[in-house]
Amino acid sequence: MISLIAVAALIAQIPAEPLHLKSPVRDKNFYFFRLIEEDPARFATDVELSRVAAAKRAAAVNAVARCKMDVPCHTAAFRWTEAEIESVGKTLSMLPPPAGMRASGAFIRYAQGPDAELMAKAWKDAALAMNRIFDVYAEGKPPRSAAIDGISHETNGQRLGMRVDFATAMIADAPAPKFFFDTPLRFAMQMLELNWRDEAGRHEPMALTENKAAVAAVSKTDWKLFAYQAIVVPGAGGDRLTVPMDPAARWRAQLAAERYHAGLAPFIVVSGGYVHPMQTPFNEAIEMRRVLVRDFGVPENAVFIDPHARHTTTNLRNAARILFRAGVDLAKPVLITTDQYQSAYIEAEVFSKRCDMELGYRPYRIVKRTGRFDLAAMLLMVSLQMDAIDPLDP
Repeated sequence: MISLIAVAALIAQIPAEPLHLKSPVRDKNFYFFRLIEEDPARFATDVELSRVAAAKRAAAVNAVARCKMDVPCHTAAFRWTEAEIESVGKTLSMLPPPAGMRASGAFIRYAQGPDAELMAKAWKDAALAMNRIFDVYAEGKPPRSAAIDGISHETNGQRLGMRVDFATAMIADAPAPKFFFDTPLRFAMQMLELNWRDEAGRHEPMALTENKAAVAAVSKTDWKLFAYQAIVVPGAGGDRLTVPMDPAARWRAQLAAERYHAGLAPFIVVSGGYVHPMQTPFNEAIEMRRVLVRDFGVPENAVFIDPHARHTTTNLRNAARILFRAGVDLAKPVLITTDQYQSAYIEAEVFSKRCDMELGYRPYRIVKRTGRFDLAAMLLMVSLQMDAIDPLDP
């Protein structure tokens, strides 16, 4: 077992700055591949990986010839089999990790182990993530939350089959792939595009746009004046496509503003994506910030938005990510402020178990309850781990 000293040394290597994303949806889902692409001398020339690249390209060409509008036939051409995952994993485990992999924090759960383990686990996550996209956004299998995260097309008609066939044909006609993952990854990205599922990349790079003013304010903050580093407000989704904000979200924002004006914390983190109802044009975090600034007198540079979270689990996880990468010391607790029902849920063991099941870890540690609507909690660095299972908010 790795020592606490080694863990501390690992965490110290992770810079408190945002990840640099060339293509936000792609890179947030597959940051491992982004790092590999920046080290082509080893990964694009390996004989075994080149063989895999050629085989995946050949499968795409064959699919164009025989699959027509048969969607599962197409996905079978791109899907990673268990044998392929194991074989590629063995090859990658013999190669050193690409530069910056440990320091990125995106693989923090694996970065405490040896190089071979880090590479094999990161690869397996990425392969299963591609397969997951094929399952949900091509074949229409249920995602984690079917009501909000599922396929945007009818799966029984010809339209979906025609478009999937079109996507495969484009890949088959493209230049030969450079990396072993290029062909299946391109198909995965096309399936997200086909379903208008770009939520993961919206508003990025936030540190240079939506959150720029708040990031700049961090270095000017006298932390000794505050009991909490931030007030974290989970979003509340509505049920109407034409209404920008659910009343419960406004009430949660009002509670946060009261605590901000009382001097409990220098920042508020509002968290919630484009969630309810499915494909809504309104964003929970953006609407909450709007009322905080316009109606409740909170300065814009005191509000961080997380416009990506789709669940209570990721409200807390994403808040940890944003605050750490903005340069906030996670050693100080946050105040989680919400209605009494969600607050009790967050405090309950059932929520902890949900985090274990869906994320593989708990992104927080409850310190104490401070009131009907408030929980003091520590946000944990393990939250930096990218989630390969949820392509809409990885």
